[in-house]
Amino acid sequence: MSTDDLNDEILQLLAQDRKIEAIKRYREVTGTGLAEAKSVVEAIERGVRIDVTNLVPPLPATPEQLMAEVLQLVREGRYVWAIKRYREATGTQLKDAKEAVDRLCRANGLEPPKSGCGSFLFGMLVFMFCAGVACYLFFAAN
Repeated sequence: MSTDDLNDEILQLLAQDRKIEAIKRYREVTGTGLAEAKSVVEAIERGVRIDVTNLVPPLPATPEQLMAEVLQLVREGRYVWAIKRYREATGTQLKDAKEAVDRLCRANGLEPPKSGCGSFLFGMLVFMFCAGVACYLFFAAN
């Protein structure tokens, strides 16, 4: 979709008082987040022309190209982007896309990042312990 086509489509939706649909449409085409899409649609509403040519990555021509692109994103440490790219290209749900990317990683000798907050909780536990020891020493000295 060209920049002019998208701007015109957004303006048309806005003229019909369908701002939410305009935001959804912008997100569909560009893959941007909600806050960014809302800001852009509001800018278009104020008369700003938005260039989207660099925002929309072309879809891979073959499944092999998609897999190579997803693996490259994972190798670059951009795991979330890899899942997002897989979703864009295949139209799958988030859970299915994550599972597919995880399987692809394992099949290619990569370990998908661990989810969860174990290291954060461990850090908080160490911090709390140190704070407790410091308080004990402070009050025991007084």
